[in-house]
Amino acid sequence: MYWGFPGSVPVSGDFDGDGKQDPAFYNPATGRWQILLSGSTYMTSIDMIWGGDGETAVPGDYDGDGTTDIAVYNGATGVWRILESTQAFAASMNVSWGGPSYTPVPAQDFDGDFVADIAVYQ
Repeated sequence: MYWGFPGSVPVSGDFDGDGKQDPAFYNPATGRWQILLSGSTYMTSIDMIWGGDGETAVPGDYDGDGTTDIAVYNGATGVWRILESTQAFAASMNVSWGGPSYTPVPAQDFDGDFVADIAVYQ
């Protein structure tokens, strides 16, 4: 099976909450996410636009529900845009943290509360 398109980068996450990593790709030029869901025995996928040119994929469980959220970081503005899985990827939150000289550190739980923390490195 082939999954992904030229220019896409692999991303990691459990986007359906079944405890297994799902094959997923993000295209930073177009903002296109392609996620093949393991909980459906790989018969269901998510194909959506979230992000785009200059934005880095930073998936993680930012809402603490055990499911990876679709998220991007804009290095020019320092804005994290997160689509929350608790809202069926229909609601988002924006957080300003970082900027042009910072690198995002996604999907890490630094304080032990089982929620991915927004972090950058300079």
